Amino acid sequence: MTEPTRETLPSSSPVLSITSLVLAIAALAVFGPLLVAGVSGVGAVVALLAGVILGVGAVVTGVVARRRVRRGDATGGGVALAGIVLGAAVVAVLGLMLAWLAYILYSDYEDFEHCIRGSGSAYPKYLCLKQCPDFLDSLCRREIGW
Repeated sequence: MTEPTRETLPSSSPVLSITSLVLAIAALAVFGPLLVAGVSGVGAVVALLAGVILGVGAVVTGVVARRRVRRGDATGGGVALAGIVLGAAVVAVLGLMLAWLAYILYSDYEDFEHCIRGSGSAYPKYLCLKQCPDFLDSLCRREIGW
């Protein structure tokens, strides 16, 4: 009996390549409702983070799949490349959206802080709550002791 060689062993399936593309499509599916439905608040943050995590997973599994294809241990290099490109694009766009959302929250909270500092005794601090972003409502209420 002869020893099995790489040529006689069956090639492994493109499972990682397909997984990479599926993760990238799932990240894109999370990205779609953010643009279309205009999800805001906590839902937007959760969706953005989920999309980034899925996109990073797509890139990582795609890179591993491409290495296996290069070694000859698997097939599906094109599918893996599609997963890497789509996953990286989604991560880039969602990362920019997450940074923009963080900037908006920071800017709104700064307006709230400015209102509190300038309120003095003539302007009650609780009226500054309208300056506070909804996402940070409990933090703003603690700030004014309400």
